[in-house]
Amino acid sequence: MSDSHSLTWTRASTGQATPTAPAVATPAVSTQAPPSLTLHQAWAAYVAEQQHRKPSWRTQLPEKATLAFKDLSQLIGDKPITEVTRADCNRFVRFQENRPNGNVRKYRGVDALALEQQAIDDSDKQSSTNASHKLVEMVRFLLWCEQEHLIAKTPAANLAVAPGATNDVMPWSDDEIRSLLDPVNMWTHSGLSDARSNVGYFPWTLVLGAYTGARLTEIVEVRVQDFLRRDTKSQGDVPVMIVDEYEDKSVKTKNARRKIPLHPDLEALGLWEYIEARAAQGETMLVDCPMKSGERGKSASQRFTRYTKRLGLHVERVKVFHSFRHAFKTKLEGSLTKSDVDLVLGHAREDSAGGTYTHPLDLPMHRH
Repeated sequence: MSDSHSLTWTRASTGQATPTAPAVATPAVSTQAPPSLTLHQAWAAYVAEQQHRKPSWRTQLPEKATLAFKDLSQLIGDKPITEVTRADCNRFVRFQENRPNGNVRKYRGVDALALEQQAIDDSDKQSSTNASHKLVEMVRFLLWCEQEHLIAKTPAANLAVAPGATNDVMPWSDDEIRSLLDPVNMWTHSGLSDARSNVGYFPWTLVLGAYTGARLTEIVEVRVQDFLRRDTKSQGDVPVMIVDEYEDKSVKTKNARRKIPLHPDLEALGLWEYIEARAAQGETMLVDCPMKSGERGKSASQRFTRYTKRLGLHVERVKVFHSFRHAFKTKLEGSLTKSDVDLVLGHAREDSAGGTYTHPLDLPMHRH
């Protein structure tokens, strides 16, 4: 975090008397640690900091963040933030997995401590998705406390809510995508800040996953030459990313061969400068993802799993990299026809006469 977002400590704020200056004119170095904020004080500082963030990200906390903190504080009390333990965080997770839905009348107004002692009917419990969202907010708060040096290390790393009855992949929510693409999170928790090798590819895999809906294997195999600032087959200036076969690289299905229109945000994020830099270095691949067991995608998938666990977003087989694809599809629905959505995602697509297109690379993209 930048200095403007960091909390500062003064003796005036601690309520301690200012000591008399020593007779010897030698700079005094204080070794006394600043007093620990209580859980509620740290939360108030967190809320205030979030309200001053750039509007392009978020101007206020989502309701689930407030609900999550209310549950946490009722369960463990207003203890010093430095005394929040891993056991406290696990207790919070178990509570969320068994918490009743807020719409169930008989549980309204009952605090978390009392609810924890009750046997909640399965039919009354909140969904695992809601529980996961609240965990995300709690994890985000404690990560912020770590980044602001209010605590040495977050006690909530690698926590996850148990999946519900279904293991179907679910889309990332808007708030989850904001957290995944947050520059501070990517820098701090992806290994970049530690200068570890082979992580330069990591942010672009996430960004392209969110903005193109492409499969992870497609992103790590795309080449520099597969990005065009203007598709010559379009009626207008439409930049595209081409997913196609080359040399020893194949695609999942024949429908996966396609052109994906690129959102203007990608230009603002520096995509074309990055591509030019890669080309100038003599690199052919867009991302320098290392091989593992003969595959590029496996290494990227494992790193992404570690990243989502660190942020408290991981739900086994439910919230994974493929969730970007589901979120992208959700965003397109209602804006494009089903036929065009299938074209962008690389699914089988039928024309108005009911026939299946076999050459999606030749189709115009001006509507997108």
